[in-house]
Amino acid sequence: MISIVMATYNGETYIREQINSILNQTISDFELIISDDCSKDSTVEIIKSYKDKDKRITLVENEKNLGFKKNFEKAISYCKGDFIAFCDQDDIWTEDHLEILYNEIGDKDLICGNAELVDQNGNSMNLTTYQCLSEFDFPGTNTDLFKKLLYGNFAQGTALMISNKIVKDFLPMPECAKYHDWWAASIACLKNGCKYTDKIVLKYRQHGNNQTVTKKYNIFASIQNALEKKAAIKLEYKEKIAYAEELLKRTDNPDFVNSISEAKNYYELLLCKSLKAIKYFKKNYSSIYWVRNPSKKLYLLRFFKVFILHI
Repeated sequence: MISIVMATYNGETYIREQINSILNQTISDFELIISDDCSKDSTVEIIKSYKDKDKRITLVENEKNLGFKKNFEKAISYCKGDFIAFCDQDDIWTEDHLEILYNEIGDKDLICGNAELVDQNGNSMNLTTYQCLSEFDFPGTNTDLFKKLLYGNFAQGTALMISNKIVKDFLPMPECAKYHDWWAASIACLKNGCKYTDKIVLKYRQHGNNQTVTKKYNIFASIQNALEKKAAIKLEYKEKIAYAEELLKRTDNPDFVNSISEAKNYYELLLCKSLKAIKYFKKNYSSIYWVRNPSKKLYLLRFFKVFILHI
C-alpha cells in the first residue's frame, strides 16, 4: 500500500481538484492522510465530504496551528504504507502519478518526478520544472548526488515518493531543515539513494508566493534579489552550517563525512568573509550550482553576488 500525505491550511480554492486527481489514480491501493492546521475557511468541510464517501481518506484536525513543517510531520506519523507520496493542497496529479513513481523507485529510498507548470486556473505555461532547472544534471553516483545536495536541491516535494524505511531517520526534521523535500533527499542519499524521472507526474500550480523561477534568467532581477537578501545572508549561512552538522550526526561513511565537512567549512569561510572561500568556489563550482553546461556570464554573476554584494 502507498500512503499519501497532504498538509492543509485554508485550501478551499483548489483542494477539490487535487483530491479528485488523487482518487482517480490508476493505482487504487492507497491511503490519503490529510492533516489540517486549523483552517479558517471551508477546507475541513470539503475534506469531510470526501471522507464520508471514501474510507481511504483519514482527516486529522489540529487543536492549534503547528505551522507547515510540524503539520507535515504529524501527517507522516499516521502513514501505514510501504511508500509515502507527498502532496500539496493546490496541485493536480496526473492519473498515473503513483504508478510512475512506484514502478520506477526500484531499490532507492526516494524518487522525484517532473511537473508541468500551470497558472492559477490550471492552464499550461508550456514549461516543466526540469526545464526551469536549466543546468540540472542528475549525478551518476550517490556520492556525487549527496555532495551537490549540500548546496542545492533537485527534489520537488509534490513530485516525491519515499520509502517508509527512512521515516525514522527523516523525522523529526531539525529546525535548520527549512524544506522537507531537501531534507528527505539528503536522508535518502545517506541510505539507499535517490532517483529522478523526467516523466510528468503532476500539474504544478503557480500562484502567489509559490511562483517558480522561469526558464529565462533575468540578471537585473537576480542582483536585486541578492541585495534584498543581504541582511539575511548571515543567517542563511548559519543555517547551512547547522544543516551540515545535523547530517554529520547521521553518517560515518568517509565519503559523505568528507563532503559534509567541506561544505560546512565553505559556509564558515563565507560567514567570516575569508578569501579562502574564493578558492573553494572556483574548485567546486559545478557541485555548488549543479552545473551541466557552464556559462561564463552566469559564473561571473554568481561570483559577484557571493563575494562582492555580500561582503
